[in-house]
Amino acid sequence: MGNLKYFSLLMVAGMFAACSDNLENPGNENDGPKTGEGYVKVAINLPSVSSSRAFDENNNLDDGDKKEYAVKNGIIAFFEGVKTDGENAAKLVKAYYMGTLTGTPDNDKHVSSTVTVQTLDAPMLSDDKNQMYALVILNNGLNNSIVSVENDGKRLSFKSGDAPIILEAGTSTINDLYGKWSLNASDITSDANGFLMLNSPLYNGTKAQTLVPVTVSKTKDGAETANIYVERVVAKVDVSINPTSPGDYFTENNRSGLSVKKDGSIYTGDKVVFIDESADAPKLGWTLNVTNKNTKPLRNVSSIATWLGYGTIKSYFIGNTAVYEEGTEPNKISWKRIYWAIDNNYDATATDFNVYNETNKPEDKSWGAYSTSTIVPQYCLENTASAANVKDNNTTAVLIKATYWVDEIADSEDKSFFMIDDNAATVTKADFLEKVKNTLDPNGTASLTLGINEKADGGYYTGAEELKTLITGISGNTYDTALDELGTIRYYKDGGCYYYAVPIKHFNDITKPSGTIEDSNFLGAYGVVRNNWYQITINSVSGPGAPGVTDPGEGGVEDEEGYIKCSINILSWAKRTQGVEL
Repeated sequence: MGNLKYFSLLMVAGMFAACSDNLENPGNENDGPKTGEGYVKVAINLPSVSSSRAFDENNNLDDGDKKEYAVKNGIIAFFEGVKTDGENAAKLVKAYYMGTLTGTPDNDKHVSSTVTVQTLDAPMLSDDKNQMYALVILNNGLNNSIVSVENDGKRLSFKSGDAPIILEAGTSTINDLYGKWSLNASDITSDANGFLMLNSPLYNGTKAQTLVPVTVSKTKDGAETANIYVERVVAKVDVSINPTSPGDYFTENNRSGLSVKKDGSIYTGDKVVFIDESADAPKLGWTLNVTNKNTKPLRNVSSIATWLGYGTIKSYFIGNTAVYEEGTEPNKISWKRIYWAIDNNYDATATDFNVYNETNKPEDKSWGAYSTSTIVPQYCLENTASAANVKDNNTTAVLIKATYWVDEIADSEDKSFFMIDDNAATVTKADFLEKVKNTLDPNGTASLTLGINEKADGGYYTGAEELKTLITGISGNTYDTALDELGTIRYYKDGGCYYYAVPIKHFNDITKPSGTIEDSNFLGAYGVVRNNWYQITINSVSGPGAPGVTDPGEGGVEDEEGYIKCSINILSWAKRTQGVEL
């Protein structure tokens, strides 16, 4: 993985409503600090992109959209503890609103060579042996709807349905911010309210640190500047179709897709339509499946020492280039980006995920457009798992809805087709009905007029009772045994099909080991981590997908080869690009 480079927070003059924009003394910057309070200087650096691997720093970079960098408001919270005990033992002292921020990057690439330093009120140390640490929360919601400061700064509340995460001064530590926080990705990616951002954890070769040590001064002039690096709480995904794909990209009659090209394949000549802008066309597109229902306010990297002991894959977990450095040689310390996390369902509790299946299909509005010259992303909460727990039903994936055109009937008005039991060949409606008739009446003595129920949905049909809801012209129980013998019928109504074979890879170059899957050889291969951008590119298609939205199941994500193949390149908002072949 590559290192994370940060761009500075672009703020207009007066973005912070003076240095003492806090709960007790808003706006009176010429007044001295309250009893027991002083000043700190902070330079808040917004997250930017990095290369996809620590040793591949010349990869394509992309900063994303301007709205992802906008800053509307913020909170700074201070924790104090004995220096030698580290950040985990430090307790909340006080939190302050930083004022209403209105900073939005004024250029497309958000590049700035300067850091705007702000002077803010802060609590003084209670003991010289202690260290004060700072936590920054940006875009905490309209009217502080996501995170709020209460009780004169002595309480910090992370809104979370009926069970908010509450930090109390004098008792709460950073560890309380690794709890389960239930919210929707849409709550913290608002165009109007900005993208929620909190401190980013960094590693210095010895330890990981999330809270930033700060020096509190009794005077403004004596305040020392502390650099605070933040990251977005969500991950980002977009999907595109490779226009130069060896799968033969085509555009015709307001439709775009890929032709099936595979030597010797029974599907050669077929086409898959991914985009259909013709009149009365079904809603096609892509959406995210198996997304997390909750996250942690701060990214948990507490096992970094363990991850760095994993032999051949340890280089994936830490960036190669320093985010920043402190001190001088020979005692210079380099702080680097960490590329993995432990989420709330690391042990894969299925009920913690939003899952689409046959009984819970995506609404039309859930199907997103494919990215072309304009990126059309979707956002989701962090979702990681230990290597042994990477399964289809707990790994965030891309679900694709398309229309499959069998070559034989591509020009016909009705593009419906079937697959019979475990036979992979496509069968036209006429041939399917003929097959059923011969099965029910092998001697040709019965008078059967069979058809397909126009109200039947595409999907899987197994057994006599289900097949009689699909096939018209069959009454009673006379043919139940023969219908049962047909096995499972896959009905692709109007050619509609779904591809669910794109679990999102995080460390793209980690491949499935031939032996036992363990953290030491497979950790991080799949998953989504906050502040990372995963770009999926569909490269080729080798056959039809499923006729319905099937349940992901409990199988391993690489147990079977699907009909879709992707390529992936992964950056830390960061763009991670994955290609697929269908």
